[in-house]
Amino acid sequence: MSTIKIPPGGQYVKNYTVYMGDTFASPAYTVKDGGVVVDAEDSAWKLRIETEKGGTLFVLLTNGSGITFPDGKFQWGLTAAQTAAMVAGKRYKYDIQRTRPDNVVKTFQKGVLIPVKDTTPP
Repeated sequence: MSTIKIPPGGQYVKNYTVYMGDTFASPAYTVKDGGVVVDAEDSAWKLRIETEKGGTLFVLLTNGSGITFPDGKFQWGLTAAQTAAMVAGKRYKYDIQRTRPDNVVKTFQKGVLIPVKDTTPP
């Protein structure tokens, strides 16, 4: 279990290495709002992944479609087919946006996904 601590006025930056053809899952993060733990499922979430150069959409994840809430925590993942569609040597940027029940919108995490070929083929 992880907790994301957002720097004031900024986003948490986390880069990931993704093995092409493997299922990928982020850690399950505890979500705190104003220092108070909240049920992540009470919010609407979007995670957009696009090519770093050019900004072409690769995939958009939302509640129930790539974004899940194990034990009220926030977690996202990619299927083996999605990671297999990535191009080795190409970098993909992402960010995660939360819309609270009171319609406050905040981008809280961003980073880069770096796909690499797996030694063992799927």
